[in-house]
Amino acid sequence: MYGNYQWATGEVITATKMNGHTMVADNPFYLPPYYKANFDAAIDGIMSDIDRDTFSFMFATDIHADTATKLENVIALGAYIKSLPLDCVILGGDYFEGNLIKSSSMKKHREVFQIIRKEVSDIPLVIVKGNHDTNTVYATAQGVPAEMISNKEWYAHAVKYTEQYSNVFRDISNPYGGYYYLEFESKKIRVVVLNNCEAKQDANGIPNDLASLYVSSAQYKWFAEVALNLSGKAVPTDWHVMVVSHSQPVLSALYHDYAMDDAVIEAIEIAFKTGVSYTNVTHGISINYTTQGTGNFIAHVAGHCHIDSWHAVNNINYVTVECTAPSQKWNTAPVSAVRATYSESMNSCGIITINRAAKTVSHRKIGAGTSAQFTY
Repeated sequence: MYGNYQWATGEVITATKMNGHTMVADNPFYLPPYYKANFDAAIDGIMSDIDRDTFSFMFATDIHADTATKLENVIALGAYIKSLPLDCVILGGDYFEGNLIKSSSMKKHREVFQIIRKEVSDIPLVIVKGNHDTNTVYATAQGVPAEMISNKEWYAHAVKYTEQYSNVFRDISNPYGGYYYLEFESKKIRVVVLNNCEAKQDANGIPNDLASLYVSSAQYKWFAEVALNLSGKAVPTDWHVMVVSHSQPVLSALYHDYAMDDAVIEAIEIAFKTGVSYTNVTHGISINYTTQGTGNFIAHVAGHCHIDSWHAVNNINYVTVECTAPSQKWNTAPVSAVRATYSESMNSCGIITINRAAKTVSHRKIGAGTSAQFTY
């Protein structure tokens, strides 16, 4: 199915073996037993959520594919994608560690995206930028901001892939900002992709600051005035909106201080959902949502924290998804899933299904992690 992959470690993954583990032959994607078992355990629940009007997608995040073992997880994701009737695939950021010189780090990006693209040829592939994807680990160690990946480089290596499969609406005033939205007309769903890992740059587009978590005024303004503005729709209240980013914008105390505590994003989302106006002089924002009515805000979905969680804050759903990389980051509450290589807990991704009619969301796990169901 996958051909042969040769990685920097010298290990070869073939169609008959993965890292020395003989693969079972009774499934069309030649999944090893530990991957097939967790897929088989999840499939009935996933399929029970899906009907002709629902919207389903995979959310896989924090892959950190710096070893052959973690790349094996990426290949398994490809098999899951091919096996499910998904509307899109969303990758939530942190595809590698970002601890190499820029050229090597960008090569790591290409390796991950090439594997996923091989399996995602007929549905949108949505790529979110993570803090490690700025290459800030290496740049900070060297004290050289120019070793960070610029916004234009990120566009070429990531966002361009999304544009190949979808009609992407970017900020025309900041086209390389790494934030955009997609519309799924038949399902009346708009997916807004925020980039809370923008690179701070000089006038020539060269990174000049080592900050790994940053949102520009241009992005805040676009989010409020364009991405959440449905006034051009015939019936704005027919549309439902979901926001994705790498880091959650609220209550970092809920996530081991791994959220941004971004009061601007939080306030914009609340204004949209409640159908009121919002003004922020600092960022030049002025938007009145009253004419389009109260918004159907599904959830804000993110990764970064390496845990599965769901919180409703000010009636906004915040869904955080466990990392794909097979490592347990937190063993104090809220705990990360216990992980072990070459076991059913090696991989982790979420299959999220939105039922617009019932206004329900089902987050089913394949592999490690905790499933959840909620309303919006």
